[in-house]
Amino acid sequence: MTKRLSRPTWVLALVVAVVSSAVVVGAGTGASAAAFTGPAPGLGRATVPTSTAGDSPIGPVTALHYAPNGNFSTTGTYLPGSDGFNIADASSIAQVDSLPVGVKALVYLGLCDGADTNFIDLVQQFIGNPDVYGFYLVDEPDPTGEYSPQCPATDLKAESDWIHANDPGTVTFIVLMNLGTPTQPDFMDTYNSANTDIDLFGLDPYPCMKELHGCDNDVIGLSVSAALASGLTTDQIVPVYQAFGGGGYRQWTVPTPAEELEILSTWRSLTPDPAFDFAYSWGQQSSDRSLQNEPKLQAVFDQQNGVPAAAPLQITTTSLPAASRGTPYRVQLQAVGGVGPYHWKAVAGLPKGLRLSGGGVISGTAKPNDTPAAYNLSLSVHDSNRGARQTAGATLSLAVA
Repeated sequence: MTKRLSRPTWVLALVVAVVSSAVVVGAGTGASAAAFTGPAPGLGRATVPTSTAGDSPIGPVTALHYAPNGNFSTTGTYLPGSDGFNIADASSIAQVDSLPVGVKALVYLGLCDGADTNFIDLVQQFIGNPDVYGFYLVDEPDPTGEYSPQCPATDLKAESDWIHANDPGTVTFIVLMNLGTPTQPDFMDTYNSANTDIDLFGLDPYPCMKELHGCDNDVIGLSVSAALASGLTTDQIVPVYQAFGGGGYRQWTVPTPAEELEILSTWRSLTPDPAFDFAYSWGQQSSDRSLQNEPKLQAVFDQQNGVPAAAPLQITTTSLPAASRGTPYRVQLQAVGGVGPYHWKAVAGLPKGLRLSGGGVISGTAKPNDTPAAYNLSLSVHDSNRGARQTAGATLSLAVA
């Protein structure tokens, strides 16, 4: 299945001369953080732990985190789990069945034709699956038909009602289309729970864009106010955080870590405890930059999602066995902490004939004609934590006899 990129609708109107049809993007997603404890009726909320091993969240407090698109590798491995995303953007039963323990699927459907045979055939395979959190009916449905095929509220209601009747433990979800502008958002007479029976509604007022001359977080509050005026309640709103920009979506700029912190903090003041939160986007969509390839932003979401901080990186090898000239030598250096794998480098002092591999192995043969001596080997190691890389160093004595 495919879905259109979540982005403010008013920009579609600006570029309609260039883009005449909806952009489509592949579904896929995932994560692993706090264990899923099941939804409360109608809201899909999970119990929020009273404490986590990681730092306290900066943004809204929730146990469930979602970052769609490109969530599965070519071999089917779920990718965003290391950053604490524990709701997966899945579109097939194979993806659902492959999820790690503690991860649930938000199944993307991309349909707005009512509970017809096509809809029922697609949804039926997921009914009763304990690894399904809910169903993402369609992304930014258009009630007007001006920007994409018209999606009547009655059709969404038929879909949501069918799911509630046949799989009552799951939730239904859409992201709303803004029919106004970032500074004058408009959701009036579009969709709410009264006319669709949908449980949760995403809002995506991306604040970092050229039109706004940087990041204007006031648009987030304006969007929430407009959504409440349209008939939503605060607990039905799912905050959508901007984590993309550039490339084919050059109207938007990727938030810096400091800007992302401000986005999260702003959302927390408006929607303090949503059913889940939504970082857009894990996967790249149009040669843009996205969370998957932004390690500094990943570090921000590690904290938001309660990922335990890595222990300090330390070299634990404190001494080296002596080397004999003309005799093969091999020693594996050891370290703890940080995020593996480790990457080693000899800074100075390595005897001729010996080398240090990136994996931390000193090997080779000291030259037979070298004078016996004690060498002070200076070395360093860094870990693989892309968001907060750690480095450690040590000087070890190596005797060559």
